[in-house]
Amino acid sequence: MLLLRKDVRAELGKEPGDSVEVVVELDDKPREVEVAQDVQAALKAARQIELFNSLAFSHRREYIRWIEEAKRPETRRHRIQKMTALIAAGKKNRVSSVSVKILRTEGCRSG
Repeated sequence: MLLLRKDVRAELGKEPGDSVEVVVELDDKPREVEVAQDVQAALKAARQIELFNSLAFSHRREYIRWIEEAKRPETRRHRIQKMTALIAAGKKNRVSSVSVKILRTEGCRSG
């Protein structure tokens, strides 16, 4: 079984449960992330460009996506500073650990 996103199914004209023919090909091209000049400058100034480049593609992509999503220049600058601080602290990504707090509510039953 292969799950397809809704947009892919719509493009193919398929519904859940329909059959599709799939061809799997090896993608061995290098995976690169385009890093804007201001981000590169900040990484170089912090002497972290090599650390950043040593991160897995998915971690580099997440940092850059997060920075690029900033709508205001101040937010972008803050995120770049935060990224360099996180990398300096040895964090591979900006959400290295997630803490979950479970609240108990009297009278609630699950499923």
